[in-house]
Amino acid sequence: MTAKRQCLKGFTLLELLITMLIAVLAIGIVAPRFSALIPGVEIKGEAQKAAALLRFARSRAIAEGDVITVEQIEEPVAIKVTGADRLYQWPGSIELKVMRELGSDEGEPEILFYPDGSSSGGVVSLQSENRRFRISVDWLTGRVTVYD
Repeated sequence: MTAKRQCLKGFTLLELLITMLIAVLAIGIVAPRFSALIPGVEIKGEAQKAAALLRFARSRAIAEGDVITVEQIEEPVAIKVTGADRLYQWPGSIELKVMRELGSDEGEPEILFYPDGSSSGGVVSLQSENRRFRISVDWLTGRVTVYD
C-alpha cells in the first residue's frame, strides 16, 4: 500500500506575518491623510447645523406668529433662540460671529425673524484655522444660504 499524502489547506505563519506587516504599513501611511480632512469636515457640519438652526427659528416665527430672535452668546460660545430651552454651543476650535449686516460690527449680535417670514437680515460667520463658512439670511424673504 502506498501512503497517500494529505493536502492541508491553510496559511503558514510566515504568510500571516507578512500580510499583517503590509496592513500595518498601509494604515500608517493612510491614517495621517484622513486626520487632515477632519477639521474641514467638522466646520462644514457646524455650518450646516447653524443654517438648520436659523431655518428652525424662521419656521417658529411663522408658526407662532411672533418675532423670534437668534442671538450670539459670548460665554460659552453659543447661539440662543427665543423660547428654546437650551443653548446651541460650538466647539472652541471654531470662531462664531453673528452680525446684523455683512461686515457690520455695530448693534446687537442677533438676527430677528418675523411672522411674515421676513427677517432683520444678517450673517453668521464660522471660521476655523483651515476654512470659513458664511451663512447669509436675506432680510426680505428670510432665506438662509450657506457660502463656502
